[in-house]
Amino acid sequence: MPRRFDLAIFDLDGTLVDSEDILVGLVNSTLTAAGWPQAPPRAVAQLIGLPLEEVFRSVAPHVAADGIAALCSEYRACADAAEFVA
Repeated sequence: MPRRFDLAIFDLDGTLVDSEDILVGLVNSTLTAAGWPQAPPRAVAQLIGLPLEEVFRSVAPHVAADGIAALCSEYRACADAAEFVA
C-alpha cells in the first residue's frame, strides 16, 4: 500500500492531551521568572486558547506593554525548547 502522508500534525492542546496544567504552569513560571507574582491557576486556565498576549495582559494587568512582549517571548522560548516538548 502506498504511503498517503509524509507528515501528521496533532493539536494536543486539549484535543488528545489534557494540557491545562502544563500551560498554566508555564504561564506562572514565566511570570515568576520575570519577578511577577503568579496568577490564580483557574484564571489562567479560563484563558487557554486566546492569543498569548491577551493571556498575559489579563493575568498581569500591572505589566507594561514591553513587559508583556518580554513575557510572551520567554514563554515561547520555553515552550519551543526541546526539553519542554520532549
